Amino acid sequence: MATTGPQPQAPSQAYAQFPGAYGQPFQTYSQYGAAQPQANQQIIRAEPTETKGWKITRSALHGAGIVVAILCIALSFSFKGTTTEVFTAWYSSPAALIAFVWSLSELIVRAVQKQKAGIHPGAHVGMCLLIWLAASFVAGIHSTFAAISHYGDRSSNCDYRYDSSTQDYQYYNCTLPFNGRFGQWIALTVFSWLLWLIYFILFIGSCIDTHKRNQAKRQRVVIVNPGSFWGAGQGWQQLPQGAQIAQAPAPGIPLQNRDSTQPQNPMPTEFYSEKGKEPQRLSPTHQPAAPPQITEYYTPSASK
Repeated sequence: MATTGPQPQAPSQAYAQFPGAYGQPFQTYSQYGAAQPQANQQIIRAEPTETKGWKITRSALHGAGIVVAILCIALSFSFKGTTTEVFTAWYSSPAALIAFVWSLSELIVRAVQKQKAGIHPGAHVGMCLLIWLAASFVAGIHSTFAAISHYGDRSSNCDYRYDSSTQDYQYYNCTLPFNGRFGQWIALTVFSWLLWLIYFILFIGSCIDTHKRNQAKRQRVVIVNPGSFWGAGQGWQQLPQGAQIAQAPAPGIPLQNRDSTQPQNPMPTEFYSEKGKEPQRLSPTHQPAAPPQITEYYTPSASK
């Protein structure tokens, strides 16, 4: 006797529903318009502005530095024919020569750029520091020699010999300090101190300008990314006629025809009967009732 076994069941899609259960299809739209992408923000840092008074003062100091440097160089080489000629020219001229070249370069740069900007203040800090340190060294030596020549023993400018009758040294052929050019030495000393003062003031001003420029570069700027905020409110509008919403199938599960009226899990319509009897047919809508299940719960009684 041929028997009929249960039919193989096709895998069903998880949470599958009929098209009517999804309702009317809709699509979203923005009530306020979609946010337009913004270009990258460019940070423009304004250079620190200089006051008109400081511009004039700095230009005047550089001009005065050029004049004083020329005077120092001229006075250094004026001691020609004296014992201090080579010594004075070697240690007095370099500081004044550097100051002359640097100040002249600054004024030329400002003239070319129409007084808008000169050499970077950081470079001024280094050069002015070098100049005023060298000028202070030169001026200190000049002051020391001037004090010794004026208040010290002048026997170093004279020839001397020993007199046996007096048992003492006699000085003769005495000359004035610096071959009679003591006034020029004092002038060189004064201009050396003036050169130190000019470039020390320029050094302080350059330090302030450099600090302002560095502060402008370190300003904190907060850049807000527009994508980090919630989007504008959205509404719903009905899709046009004939439009359908495509749904992606679940991974590993084949699609099924949702319009089919066949139940998801069909029950067998034939059962094995006893020997000598016809098999009994059951309607798919009528299924044998499940046996009643009794569930017991344990409730602890209250303590007496």
